[in-house]
Amino acid sequence: MSTLKEILTRRPVAATIRLTVPAGAARPAPPVGPALGQYRLNLMAFCKDFNARTQKYKPDTPMSVTITAFKDNTFEFTVKSPSVTWYLKKAAGIDSGSSRPGHVVASTLSVSMNKDHS
Repeated sequence: MSTLKEILTRRPVAATIRLTVPAGAARPAPPVGPALGQYRLNLMAFCKDFNARTQKYKPDTPMSVTITAFKDNTFEFTVKSPSVTWYLKKAAGIDSGSSRPGHVVASTLSVSMNKDHS
């Protein structure tokens, strides 16, 4: 249960924005610019913070980010690690999965191949 102090100090949320941005490559161009600009958020502050947080990942790794925009034009964001399917596709060397899942096999992976790409 929340205390009275926590309830009074909460900031009203304007929106929750979900984006997929390449690691270390956030720029105030689409898709980041229009998504944050409509809530009057500081684009450069987000780009610098996001790029600093994701610099340990390889470039162009798709990172899922959830941005909470507050009514006072401030924001917080959380960065999630890449999906397992992205890692599997990368290890298999394919761009997309099977066109008919369960019927056609797109690729196979061995344990040794999976360790080489991690």
